[in-house]
Amino acid sequence: MARRIEFSSAALSDLDEIAYFGAMEFGMSAARRYVQALDDGLKLLLAFPDSAPAYAWSGTRVRIRSIRSHRIVYMVQPGNSLRVLRILHARQLPPELA
Repeated sequence: MARRIEFSSAALSDLDEIAYFGAMEFGMSAARRYVQALDDGLKLLLAFPDSAPAYAWSGTRVRIRSIRSHRIVYMVQPGNSLRVLRILHARQLPPELA
């Protein structure tokens, strides 16, 4: 079975906000490059899902990978598929995950 990435609705909203903010603050070109960097990082995580440190968050075991200024909060599911829960700026992380 092929590995895949699933996004929570919160993670999709996070990604939309990142792209919008980037476009407004830095221009469309920079926003596209940034979102592409996040996408490249997610593909790398898919290849090496256990490479990020694990944390307990809200009673769930999650992993967090830094990609530029953002943190990908995700779970490894059976078959090494990923479920991305949030994509947060480093300053948005709850203290227990910082």
